[in-house]
Amino acid sequence: LENGNILIVCRGSNVKGQKHTTDPDSLQARKWYLISKDQGRTLSEVQELKYTDGSRFFSPSSIHSFVRSTKNKKLYWVANIVENEPQGNSPRYPLCLVEIDEQIPGVLKESMVIIDDRQTGDDEKLQLSNFSLIEDRQTKNLELLITKIGQVQDHPGKGAVFKYKIRLPRK
Repeated sequence: LENGNILIVCRGSNVKGQKHTTDPDSLQARKWYLISKDQGRTLSEVQELKYTDGSRFFSPSSIHSFVRSTKNKKLYWVANIVENEPQGNSPRYPLCLVEIDEQIPGVLKESMVIIDDRQTGDDEKLQLSNFSLIEDRQTKNLELLITKIGQVQDHPGKGAVFKYKIRLPRK
């Protein structure tokens, strides 16, 4: 983080074994965070990552990534943020880009941009989660490469590779 602390975000699942839980007090289909103020030697208590207004969001147990823009110095998070409670690892769409408020820390809901989402004809098991994220050295914009796993129905391991160029604001 800007202040030198380390932000660690962990994924959680609501599936124990293969059984889905519907207990509202044990909803784990979210992201959780810890802070280290001493270069990783000790960690804070685990807390739920929420929007900056305190509201909760769902996120499946999927890969996510942070990047600090050299263009505007803001911290961005790329992750699957979903409307309804996932069942373990699914769904892994839409794939979103959001800005992180480093003081809370929290997700700035109003900054959310959907990079991609399931389209008509895509398999329900589509995965928009295994990606590479870099910053272009010249433009200072982000580039995201992703294989849309499950894009081809009846062939869950097949999908085309897509490259997204994400233009970031200057400030």
